[in-house]
Amino acid sequence: MEPREESVYLKQFVKQHPENKMAWYLLGKEYSKIGKESKANYCFIQAGKVYEAFERKQHPIVQQHREAVEEWARRRKRKAILKRSLIFLALLFGLTVYSPPNAREIADSDQLATRQVKEPKVPSDVQKPIVKSSVEENQGPKARIAFSKRQSGEGEEMGVVLAGMTGTSEPAPYTIAVRMQKQGKYRVWPGANDILFSARPSVDRASLQIKLHQEEICRCEPEDASEAEELLRTWGKQQETSWTLSSALQHYYEMTKQWPKQLDDLIGAYPNNYLAGDSPAMRELFPSVLERVRSEQQTTAAAGKDREEGKKDTAAGNNGRTQDSAVINEVEVLNLPQQPLEIIVDVDNYRLAVVSGDVIVRSYPIGLGGAKTPHGTFHISEKVKNPNGRDNGEFGSRGMTLSDTLYAIHGTNEPDSIGKDESLGCVRMGKEDVEELYDLVPLGTKVTIGGKQRVPEQIVAPEVKFKLKPLQNETNPGKVYRWL
Repeated sequence: MEPREESVYLKQFVKQHPENKMAWYLLGKEYSKIGKESKANYCFIQAGKVYEAFERKQHPIVQQHREAVEEWARRRKRKAILKRSLIFLALLFGLTVYSPPNAREIADSDQLATRQVKEPKVPSDVQKPIVKSSVEENQGPKARIAFSKRQSGEGEEMGVVLAGMTGTSEPAPYTIAVRMQKQGKYRVWPGANDILFSARPSVDRASLQIKLHQEEICRCEPEDASEAEELLRTWGKQQETSWTLSSALQHYYEMTKQWPKQLDDLIGAYPNNYLAGDSPAMRELFPSVLERVRSEQQTTAAAGKDREEGKKDTAAGNNGRTQDSAVINEVEVLNLPQQPLEIIVDVDNYRLAVVSGDVIVRSYPIGLGGAKTPHGTFHISEKVKNPNGRDNGEFGSRGMTLSDTLYAIHGTNEPDSIGKDESLGCVRMGKEDVEELYDLVPLGTKVTIGGKQRVPEQIVAPEVKFKLKPLQNETNPGKVYRWL
């Protein structure tokens, strides 16, 4: 049978990356498809924990594979020596040092160890892998999206992403791996994301069907990615809602020392307008996001207490998840920060960025006040619509006060001042930009201005603005604003 194109590529890949256990696993699956079980077994052994994670069992010969490999290696070495010379053979026969085959020899070899090894008996004191029922499996996520944290060549991130996926507790019916566009030290959220591959287990979960969607990874014609693109598109809107909602929950707790009982507690009239409104997605997500944020806060508090008492840090809460993972509307997300949103103001590039961890969620062009603009760390202490009773005045339609000072992030009736130092110290924004920012970041959001903060000059913006449905009165007619 002719080797499949995927087999040829994977053989080349393991030559260059013999330490990549995911590549060994995939090569083994390819060998299984064409009936070369001996080669498949060898590759599965090299895959180690990756094989166990995806197959949900130990390989039958994992405890005895070394003997079979050494036997194959000895046969191969003797054959090569015979071809060279009998004298060289005699010299080498006296050596007792064994050198295992390298990845290049294995990938090029036409014969792997063929020794038949019986499945070892499992000692009575060793717990067998637990196989969950179909009912239990249905409790897991319906889909999984794993993000790559780095830009790698030769498809290296394929193994990196899948290695992170193997630590999850439940297999997902459908998984996609995504590489985000990178600018400097940041990954860009609403940018041109590359879907690297998708994976779906077979009905009996005995195998995993993987589709490669990037030419640089498969060195072939990429397979159709429309299903993965649709999942990423629909879920992406919910992720933005989750960022805003989880940020509001965290800041509400910090200010009131209690958790909201319902979403409406966050959508109060001025000055208790943590959120600028709601959406159907936000109401649907509220119970699960509240549970996750509360669990993360409790874990953080426990870890801090242990450090004070000289104990080791407690393990991550929320079933082992960290703030780089979450389940959002039955979709498990890996390697994407879930920290509260923050604002970074780059005074050199005239840019304001909204970030979560190393991900830029949005960035906007702004106007500043040169040396009059204060540097330091602030928080949004007040949010108001139509300051001074107007939506087209000097402060535009939205204003967000910084730490109860006379400085604010607000709109402007001088759009030409964006990109210049023409304010008396405040941060000016265009109308559409400041209105989206107002809905995106809640009361209490951290704001860092100046210092060593740098964000990319390229504007990060989606085709559709983030917008909440206003439910409350967020004006403050009793105050005359004199922001600088």
